[in-house]
Amino acid sequence: MQHDDDRRGAALVFSLGAGTRLSSHLEALSPRPAVVMLVDPVPVSAPALPQLPPLSWIEGVPGPETGKAELRRFSLPGLCGLAPATEALWRLYPGLTELAPLCVPMVEVAGLAPRIRDLPSPLAIIIDAPGLEAPLLSLLADHGALECATTLSLRCATEACFEGAVAAADLCSRLESLLFDEIGRDDEDPDWPVIRFRHSPLRRQIAELETALGEITRSSAAEIAELEERVAALRTEAAILTERLARAEVLVRKRSRERDAARTAETRLRERLAVPDPLTSNREVPETPGQ
Repeated sequence: MQHDDDRRGAALVFSLGAGTRLSSHLEALSPRPAVVMLVDPVPVSAPALPQLPPLSWIEGVPGPETGKAELRRFSLPGLCGLAPATEALWRLYPGLTELAPLCVPMVEVAGLAPRIRDLPSPLAIIIDAPGLEAPLLSLLADHGALECATTLSLRCATEACFEGAVAAADLCSRLESLLFDEIGRDDEDPDWPVIRFRHSPLRRQIAELETALGEITRSSAAEIAELEERVAALRTEAAILTERLARAEVLVRKRSRERDAARTAETRLRERLAVPDPLTSNREVPETPGQ
Protein backbone atom coordinates (compact mmCIF):
# COMPACT_ATOMS: atom_id res chain seq x y z
CA MET A 1 0.00 0.00 0.00
CA GLN A 2 1.35 3.41 -0.99
CA HIS A 3 1.47 6.26 1.50
CA ASP A 4 0.86 9.93 0.84
CA ASP A 5 4.62 10.49 0.88
CA ASP A 6 4.88 8.21 -2.15
CA ARG A 7 2.51 10.33 -4.22
CA ARG A 8 3.92 12.64 -6.85
CA GLY A 9 2.89 14.24 -10.08
CA ALA A 10 -0.67 14.67 -11.23
CA ALA A 11 -3.53 12.89 -12.96
CA LEU A 12 -5.82 14.57 -15.49
CA VAL A 13 -9.07 12.66 -16.00
CA PHE A 14 -11.59 13.26 -18.78
CA SER A 15 -14.80 11.29 -18.27
CA LEU A 16 -18.53 11.37 -18.98
CA GLY A 17 -20.30 10.40 -15.79
CA ALA A 18 -17.76 7.66 -15.13
CA GLY A 19 -17.09 8.61 -11.51
CA THR A 20 -17.63 5.07 -10.28
CA ARG A 21 -14.53 4.02 -12.25
CA LEU A 22 -12.38 6.96 -11.15
CA SER A 23 -10.87 5.19 -8.16
CA SER A 24 -9.85 2.11 -10.20
CA HIS A 25 -8.30 4.33 -12.88
CA LEU A 26 -6.17 6.14 -10.29
CA GLU A 27 -5.19 2.99 -8.40
CA ALA A 28 -3.70 1.60 -11.61
CA LEU A 29 -1.24 4.49 -11.80
CA SER A 30 2.33 4.23 -10.60
CA PRO A 31 3.36 6.46 -8.97
CA ARG A 32 0.04 7.48 -7.44
CA PRO A 33 -0.67 11.15 -8.22
CA ALA A 34 -0.42 13.86 -5.61
CA VAL A 35 -3.18 15.92 -7.26
CA VAL A 36 -6.08 15.09 -9.58
CA MET A 37 -7.90 17.30 -12.08
CA LEU A 38 -11.25 15.84 -13.16
CA VAL A 39 -13.16 17.16 -16.18
CA ASP A 40 -16.63 15.60 -16.11
CA PRO A 41 -20.16 17.00 -16.50
CA VAL A 42 -21.49 14.75 -13.72
CA PRO A 43 -20.43 15.29 -10.09
CA VAL A 44 -18.69 12.38 -8.37
CA SER A 45 -20.29 11.07 -5.20
CA ALA A 46 -18.19 10.85 -2.05
CA PRO A 47 -18.36 7.02 -1.79
CA ALA A 48 -16.66 6.82 -5.18
CA LEU A 49 -13.68 8.78 -3.89
CA PRO A 50 -12.09 6.78 -1.07
CA GLN A 51 -8.54 7.80 -0.19
CA LEU A 52 -8.24 10.07 -3.22
CA PRO A 53 -5.67 12.87 -3.33
CA PRO A 54 -6.82 16.50 -3.54
CA LEU A 55 -9.23 16.74 -6.47
CA SER A 56 -10.07 19.72 -8.66
CA TRP A 57 -13.39 19.15 -10.46
CA ILE A 58 -14.17 21.05 -13.65
CA GLU A 59 -17.83 20.61 -14.55
CA GLY A 60 -18.37 20.04 -18.25
CA VAL A 61 -17.37 18.10 -21.33
CA PRO A 62 -14.18 19.08 -23.18
CA GLY A 63 -14.76 20.62 -26.59
CA PRO A 64 -13.53 23.12 -29.18
CA GLU A 65 -15.43 26.03 -27.62
CA THR A 66 -17.32 27.14 -24.54
CA GLY A 67 -21.04 26.47 -24.66
CA LYS A 68 -23.63 23.79 -24.01
CA ALA A 69 -23.81 20.11 -24.97
CA GLU A 70 -26.41 17.38 -24.74
CA LEU A 71 -25.25 14.41 -22.68
CA ARG A 72 -26.98 11.19 -23.74
CA ARG A 73 -27.52 8.77 -20.85
CA PHE A 74 -28.34 5.08 -20.86
CA SER A 75 -29.76 2.53 -18.47
CA LEU A 76 -26.31 0.99 -17.96
CA PRO A 77 -24.68 2.94 -15.07
CA GLY A 78 -21.65 4.95 -16.13
CA LEU A 79 -22.49 4.83 -19.86
CA CYS A 80 -22.92 8.25 -21.46
CA GLY A 81 -22.10 9.83 -24.78
CA LEU A 82 -22.51 13.02 -26.77
CA ALA A 83 -23.47 11.49 -30.13
CA PRO A 84 -26.25 9.06 -31.05
CA ALA A 85 -25.48 5.41 -30.39
CA THR A 86 -24.65 3.08 -33.28
CA GLU A 87 -25.95 -0.41 -33.91
CA ALA A 88 -22.75 -1.72 -32.31
CA LEU A 89 -23.82 -0.40 -28.89
CA TRP A 90 -27.35 -1.81 -29.10
CA ARG A 91 -25.91 -5.14 -30.24
CA LEU A 92 -23.41 -5.13 -27.39
CA TYR A 93 -26.06 -4.49 -24.73
CA PRO A 94 -29.40 -6.12 -25.60
CA GLY A 95 -32.19 -4.50 -23.63
CA LEU A 96 -30.27 -1.23 -23.21
CA THR A 97 -32.49 1.85 -23.13
CA GLU A 98 -31.72 5.51 -23.55
CA LEU A 99 -32.70 7.88 -20.75
CA ALA A 100 -33.60 11.55 -20.90
CA PRO A 101 -30.57 13.62 -21.94
CA LEU A 102 -28.93 16.27 -19.78
CA CYS A 103 -27.88 19.73 -20.90
CA VAL A 104 -24.33 20.17 -19.63
CA PRO A 105 -21.58 22.80 -19.99
CA MET A 106 -18.92 22.48 -22.67
CA VAL A 107 -15.43 23.53 -21.59
CA GLU A 108 -13.03 24.87 -24.20
CA VAL A 109 -9.84 22.78 -24.32
CA ALA A 110 -7.82 25.81 -25.41
CA GLY A 111 -8.74 27.45 -22.10
CA LEU A 112 -7.77 24.31 -20.16
CA ALA A 113 -4.38 23.98 -21.85
CA PRO A 114 -2.50 26.50 -19.63
CA ARG A 115 -3.82 24.78 -16.49
CA ILE A 116 -2.78 21.40 -17.87
CA ARG A 117 0.73 22.65 -18.60
CA ASP A 118 0.97 23.89 -14.99
CA LEU A 119 0.22 20.46 -13.50
CA PRO A 120 3.20 18.80 -11.79
CA SER A 121 5.15 16.08 -13.54
CA PRO A 122 4.86 13.19 -14.14
CA LEU A 123 1.43 13.78 -15.62
CA ALA A 124 -0.93 10.87 -16.28
CA ILE A 125 -3.85 11.59 -18.62
CA ILE A 126 -6.87 9.30 -18.33
CA ILE A 127 -9.66 9.34 -20.94
CA ASP A 128 -12.90 7.51 -20.19
CA ALA A 129 -15.28 9.37 -22.50
CA PRO A 130 -17.07 7.04 -24.95
CA GLY A 131 -17.08 8.41 -28.49
CA LEU A 132 -15.13 11.50 -27.51
CA GLU A 133 -11.64 9.95 -27.59
CA ALA A 134 -10.50 10.92 -31.10
CA PRO A 135 -11.60 14.60 -31.12
CA LEU A 136 -10.31 15.05 -27.56
CA LEU A 137 -6.87 13.67 -28.49
CA SER A 138 -6.77 16.03 -31.47
CA LEU A 139 -7.72 19.05 -29.35
CA LEU A 140 -5.15 18.20 -26.67
CA ALA A 141 -2.46 17.75 -29.33
CA ASP A 142 -3.39 20.96 -31.16
CA HIS A 143 -3.10 23.04 -27.98
CA GLY A 144 0.19 21.53 -26.75
CA ALA A 145 -1.37 19.71 -23.79
CA LEU A 146 -0.90 16.13 -24.94
CA GLU A 147 2.88 16.45 -25.06
CA CYS A 148 2.85 17.21 -21.32
CA ALA A 149 1.70 13.65 -20.56
CA THR A 150 4.14 11.03 -19.35
CA THR A 151 1.51 8.28 -19.55
CA LEU A 152 -1.96 8.03 -21.03
CA SER A 153 -4.75 5.57 -20.18
CA LEU A 154 -7.59 5.12 -22.63
CA ARG A 155 -10.80 3.22 -21.93
CA CYS A 156 -12.46 2.71 -25.29
CA ALA A 157 -14.74 0.29 -27.10
CA THR A 158 -13.40 -2.25 -29.56
CA GLU A 159 -16.11 -1.04 -31.97
CA ALA A 160 -17.36 2.45 -32.74
CA CYS A 161 -20.39 2.56 -30.43
CA PHE A 162 -21.28 6.20 -31.10
CA GLU A 163 -21.59 8.14 -34.34
CA GLY A 164 -18.25 9.69 -35.27
CA ALA A 165 -16.37 7.51 -32.77
CA VAL A 166 -13.15 5.64 -33.56
CA ALA A 167 -12.58 2.00 -32.62
CA ALA A 168 -9.81 1.00 -30.21
CA ALA A 169 -7.40 -0.29 -32.87
CA ASP A 170 -7.58 2.97 -34.83
CA LEU A 171 -7.10 5.00 -31.64
CA CYS A 172 -3.94 3.00 -30.91
CA SER A 173 -2.62 3.81 -34.38
CA ARG A 174 -3.44 7.48 -33.88
CA LEU A 175 -1.61 7.56 -30.54
CA GLU A 176 1.38 5.88 -32.14
CA SER A 177 1.49 8.72 -34.67
CA LEU A 178 1.31 11.12 -31.70
CA LEU A 179 4.51 9.53 -30.29
CA PHE A 180 2.97 7.19 -27.69
CA ASP A 181 3.94 3.53 -27.23
CA GLU A 182 1.45 0.98 -25.90
CA ILE A 183 2.76 -0.48 -22.62
CA GLY A 184 -0.18 -2.49 -21.30
CA ARG A 185 -3.79 -3.47 -21.64
CA ASP A 186 -6.52 -4.44 -19.18
CA ASP A 187 -9.01 -6.74 -20.91
CA GLU A 188 -11.16 -7.48 -17.86
CA ASP A 189 -14.01 -6.08 -19.96
CA PRO A 190 -12.99 -7.25 -23.46
CA ASP A 191 -15.53 -4.96 -25.12
CA TRP A 192 -14.16 -1.89 -23.30
CA PRO A 193 -10.42 -2.48 -22.71
CA VAL A 194 -8.27 -0.01 -20.83
CA ILE A 195 -5.14 0.57 -22.92
CA ARG A 196 -2.09 2.24 -21.40
CA PHE A 197 0.53 4.23 -23.27
CA ARG A 198 3.78 5.95 -22.47
CA HIS A 199 5.04 9.05 -24.20
CA SER A 200 8.14 8.13 -26.18
CA PRO A 201 10.99 10.68 -26.10
CA LEU A 202 12.80 8.54 -28.68
CA ARG A 203 9.87 8.83 -31.06
CA ARG A 204 9.89 12.59 -30.54
CA GLN A 205 13.62 12.75 -31.28
CA ILE A 206 13.09 10.67 -34.41
CA ALA A 207 10.20 12.90 -35.46
CA GLU A 208 12.30 16.04 -34.89
CA LEU A 209 15.17 14.54 -36.89
CA GLU A 210 12.79 13.58 -39.69
CA THR A 211 11.40 17.12 -39.68
CA ALA A 212 14.90 18.60 -39.80
CA LEU A 213 15.87 16.20 -42.58
CA GLY A 214 12.76 17.16 -44.49
CA GLU A 215 13.63 20.85 -44.17
CA ILE A 216 17.18 20.17 -45.34
CA THR A 217 15.84 18.11 -48.24
CA ARG A 218 13.39 20.84 -49.20
CA SER A 219 16.12 23.47 -48.89
CA SER A 220 18.51 21.34 -50.94
CA ALA A 221 15.80 20.72 -53.52
CA ALA A 222 15.22 24.47 -53.81
CA GLU A 223 18.95 25.12 -54.16
CA ILE A 224 19.26 22.33 -56.74
CA ALA A 225 16.31 23.74 -58.68
CA GLU A 226 17.92 27.19 -58.62
CA LEU A 227 21.25 25.75 -59.80
CA GLU A 228 19.48 23.82 -62.55
CA GLU A 229 17.81 27.04 -63.70
CA ARG A 230 21.18 28.79 -63.74
CA VAL A 231 22.78 25.90 -65.64
CA ALA A 232 19.92 25.93 -68.15
CA ALA A 233 20.33 29.69 -68.60
CA LEU A 234 24.09 29.29 -69.07
CA ARG A 235 23.53 26.51 -71.58
CA THR A 236 21.13 28.72 -73.52
CA GLU A 237 23.62 31.57 -73.42
CA ALA A 238 26.42 29.20 -74.47
CA ALA A 239 24.32 27.96 -77.41
CA ILE A 240 23.71 31.55 -78.52
CA LEU A 241 27.41 32.39 -78.21
CA THR A 242 28.36 29.21 -80.07
CA GLU A 243 26.02 30.13 -82.91
CA ARG A 244 27.42 33.66 -83.03
CA LEU A 245 30.97 32.30 -83.00
CA ALA A 246 30.16 29.92 -85.86
CA ARG A 247 28.71 32.79 -87.91
CA ALA A 248 31.77 34.90 -87.11
CA GLU A 249 34.11 32.11 -88.18
CA VAL A 250 32.22 31.72 -91.47
CA LEU A 251 32.47 35.47 -92.02
CA VAL A 252 36.19 35.45 -91.15
CA ARG A 253 36.82 32.64 -93.63
CA LYS A 254 34.85 34.50 -96.28
CA ARG A 255 36.75 37.71 -95.62
CA SER A 256 40.03 35.77 -95.65
CA ARG A 257 39.20 34.29 -99.03
CA GLU A 258 38.23 37.71 -100.36
CA ARG A 259 41.47 39.17 -98.97
CA ASP A 260 43.54 36.37 -100.49
CA ALA A 261 41.80 36.82 -103.83
CA ALA A 262 42.45 40.56 -103.73
CA ARG A 263 46.10 40.00 -102.87
CA THR A 264 46.44 37.50 -105.69
CA ALA A 265 44.86 39.93 -108.14
CA GLU A 266 47.11 42.71 -106.90
CA THR A 267 50.21 40.53 -107.24
CA ARG A 268 49.30 39.54 -110.76
CA LEU A 269 48.67 43.16 -111.68
CA ARG A 270 52.02 44.21 -110.30
CA GLU A 271 53.70 41.39 -112.14
CA ARG A 272 52.07 42.45 -115.37
CA LEU A 273 53.17 46.03 -114.84
CA ALA A 274 56.75 44.96 -114.12
CA VAL A 275 57.20 42.88 -117.39
CA PRO A 276 58.19 45.03 -120.52
CA ASP A 277 55.74 45.13 -123.38
CA PRO A 278 57.30 43.24 -126.30
CA LEU A 279 55.56 45.55 -128.76
CA THR A 280 57.19 48.64 -127.33
CA SER A 281 60.51 47.39 -125.99
CA ASN A 282 61.96 46.42 -129.51
CA ARG A 283 60.74 49.49 -131.44
CA GLU A 284 63.53 51.80 -132.82
CA VAL A 285 63.33 55.39 -131.82
CA PRO A 286 63.51 57.68 -134.92
CA GLU A 287 66.38 60.10 -135.09
CA THR A 288 65.64 63.72 -134.71
CA PRO A 289 66.76 65.94 -137.71
CA GLY A 290 69.96 67.77 -137.14
CA GLN A 291 71.59 64.95 -135.30
